[in-house]
Amino acid sequence: MKPFASLINILATCLLFFGTQSLIPAAEQPFPKVPIKNGDQILFLGDSITQAGLYAAFIQTWLWFEYPELKLDIIDLGLNGETASGNSEIDHPYPRADVHERIDRILKNTDPDLVFICYGMNDGIYQPFAEKRFIDYQHGIQNLLKKLRKPGRKIVLMTPPPFDLFTFRQGHDVAPKNAPVDFLYSYKAPYQDYDQVLIKYGQWILSQTNQVDAVVDLHPALIQLINKRRASNPDYKFNDGIHPPVEGHLEMALTILDSLGADRKLAETTLNQLTGIHRFAATEDQQQNPTELWSTVQKRHRLLTVAWIEHIGHMKPGKAKTPSLRDAQKQAADMEVEIRQSLADTRGE
Repeated sequence: MKPFASLINILATCLLFFGTQSLIPAAEQPFPKVPIKNGDQILFLGDSITQAGLYAAFIQTWLWFEYPELKLDIIDLGLNGETASGNSEIDHPYPRADVHERIDRILKNTDPDLVFICYGMNDGIYQPFAEKRFIDYQHGIQNLLKKLRKPGRKIVLMTPPPFDLFTFRQGHDVAPKNAPVDFLYSYKAPYQDYDQVLIKYGQWILSQTNQVDAVVDLHPALIQLINKRRASNPDYKFNDGIHPPVEGHLEMALTILDSLGADRKLAETTLNQLTGIHRFAATEDQQQNPTELWSTVQKRHRLLTVAWIEHIGHMKPGKAKTPSLRDAQKQAADMEVEIRQSLADTRGE
């Protein structure tokens, strides 16, 4: 049975009991809280965590498996180093990308039915909390929402993932605990308690429930993952301390699916089997064992993401080597046929 089947059947029974006849069929409504339908375009906006896009790829894999009849266009336009606030460190090698510089071009080239937004990691500029930067972040998110609002379009806001000091300082410098007032904090030497800044930003995001269709709290879910991993392995590294590892992206995907109405346990079991990725791996060294299917999904996702980013254009120096968007879409279509056949084989079709 599909994860949402029992929930949607209950909803259908209740609505029919009260005389409502317009319930959308389950196959066209996998997210009870944020409905999507066949042919929808789903857009992801954010920084490098979103550009990596593994959490979006996990969600797409789950949708492909559970709802093979749905044809969805998923576009990942996360951009490394980008902010919603428009701020940047003084010693950053170039001004950080600002989503507002490209949002008009994004909306000229896309027409999303559902938008996921995840900013914050770079918006505090790795410095102690400051009211001005906080206000800049708020205004940046609010202005982005104004641009995105459109009748029928759904918007989901997500809190920023955590900054893990333990991991970060294993391979990078951090600012002194009692740094002088004029210390130049940056991604090269971040404030040691920067995660507290991200928590404040996340708390504000959680207060925006009346401005969007859903809010997903990623931060505590990832902190719980880190703590549980570290309880069995005190040396566990959360990738580089800023960008979640693959199991972190799986946690993000499951938290999103759970928040939007999926059965989390069933979704996790499904994704474990399809991808070979686990939040808590069985082996002592906690290595993952990705499947060939998952490798193909990632390859397809990276191909489209880079092609879309360069097609839209950005303010970062340089241009990534990538096929044209049209060529990338053709290659991705071929890979999707292969992916869908593999999933059909798994379902026993």
